[in-house]
Parts: sequence; structure tokens; C-alpha cells
Amino acid sequence: MKRSHNLAAMLALLAFVSNAWATEGGFGRPITGTGASPGMGVVPPIPGPIVSLGVVEYSGSIQAERSTPIAGQIALGVEPTVWLVMVQALYVWGASPGKWNFASAVALPYVWMNIDAALSIGDQTVATSDDDSDMYDIPLVPILAGYHFSETEHMSLMLTIWTPSGDFEVGKLANPGLNVWTFVPSVAYTKFIPEKKLELTGTWGLQFYTENPDTDYDSGVLSTLDLLGVRKVGEKAGLGAVFGWIEQISDDTGDLADRLDGYRGRAFGAGPIVTYSSKLGEKDLETNLRWVNEFNTTNRPDGNVLQLSLTAIF
Repeated sequence: MKRSHNLAAMLALLAFVSNAWATEGGFGRPITGTGASPGMGVVPPIPGPIVSLGVVEYSGSIQAERSTPIAGQIALGVEPTVWLVMVQALYVWGASPGKWNFASAVALPYVWMNIDAALSIGDQTVATSDDDSDMYDIPLVPILAGYHFSETEHMSLMLTIWTPSGDFEVGKLANPGLNVWTFVPSVAYTKFIPEKKLELTGTWGLQFYTENPDTDYDSGVLSTLDLLGVRKVGEKAGLGAVFGWIEQISDDTGDLADRLDGYRGRAFGAGPIVTYSSKLGEKDLETNLRWVNEFNTTNRPDGNVLQLSLTAIF
């Protein structure tokens, strides 16, 4: 496998935790258009640790006439602004026989959030705002399996487990944690076309949420599809585009969800991506910057995402 492909893959493997918002809050763990990164279908056959720093800024709004279930209450006109900083560590295990190889990963996320909304209290609505910052739910990837069809065609299979490790309080708009386990099986595919200096990557996954024991709210299953195309410009840079589609395929359940007819959500998003390969001392450094604009949303915020990832090989 070419070295440039290995570097792209290492950046992509740390994208497993790029998504981080709650379905019960109207957002969903996935952020539209951030699920695919360059080389995501490749698990590189280079054993050892890889460390990444990711920063995501998201701001959006749900229309004022839309009711949103948040932490056991109904809010109107929700406007979230969220910053997420995440240190991610991945370990690629030793070479395996045949065309398979394996890795595991964990991340430590920290979140700053501000939520503006109007709460429905009896026959009145009361404007309110809430903010908080703390550790977010910790995600684990116990197994990531990669299969190499050829030097230019690869696939990866992954299971991500989000733990309910962040703080959660009923009645609070801005909660650093979601108070639920989330299980996310996913598959990614990457195709390199060297003669055109082009890469095509796609990833699809399902998100299964447990019931929130403090609110008795059970979020429905989410399907996420993310596509990416990047063309190399010179030796170090790349330019491309990303597309994301989030589709809830089963209703939310619980008293609040029943009042909102199951509260199924949907969102689309698209935007540009820029990549750059450089050095940090003697270490290889990969940079990935994207902007995504959401559109045609239902029961989710309509907003904008700015995502920056820096990955170094140790």
C-alpha cells in the first residue's frame, strides 16, 4: 500500500467519533456530512499507536413552531451552539494473515454548549437559555477490521460503542451527556484512482440507542450515509466535497415521543473539504478541514458544521 494511502487511512480511522449529539435533544449523535474522512475504508497494515485531535463547531436552529423533546420536557425554537474537542487514540494490531488487519480505539471528548429555546409550560411559552461545559460521553471501538481487495480498493467494518459517561440532568437544556448507550455498526469503502489523483470514500452505519432511564425516552434507529470525493492538488494538498444523509428509520417511543407522533428526523448536508500532508517535527501530520451546510431537515436543526482534524503517527 502506498505511503500516502496509509496516512489518509490513519486520519480516517480517527473519524469514528466525529459525531456527537443526542437524538432525544433533536440533534442525533451524527452530525450531517462528517461521517466520512479520506481513506476511511483502509485499516493500514502498520502496527502501533496513532493520535488525533479533532475540533467541531456546530450552530443551527429548529423552527420556532417545531416542538423538540429535551431531557424530559418539550422545547420550541431550539437554537444550539456546540464546540467539541476530542483527543482520540487508535492502536493498529500486528499484521494478520491474508488480506485482513485489525485495530481498536478510544477517545476523550470535551464539550462546550449553549442552548436557546422556549419551554412549553402549561398554556405559556417561556424563553430560556442554558449552557454547560464538561466531559462528553466516551466512545469505544473494541474492533475495527479492514480488508484489502487490492492496492487501490479497501473496506473496513467497525463497531463503535458510546458510553453514558457524561453528566445528565432531567429538565436541563444543555447536558454534556446523553444518559444512554449507543451501538453503531458501520461499513466503509475506499477506492483510489491514481491516474486521476482521485479518491472516493463512502460509509454507512446504523445507530441503536438504549432507553434513557431518567426520562423513559427511547430514541429510534438512525441510518447514516456519508460520501466523499477528494482530488490531489500537487504533492501535499487535496480538494474535494462531502455529502451526508441522516434518516431515522423507526419512531422514538415514550410519553413525549408519542405526543410528537414518534418524532422521526431527517437531514441532508453538503460542503467542501480540504486536506494537507505535512510534518510535525519528525512525525507525519495529516490535516482535514471541512464545512458542511445542512438542508431539507425534519425534526433536526438546520445549521452549519466546521470540522478540523489533526492526526500524528507515533
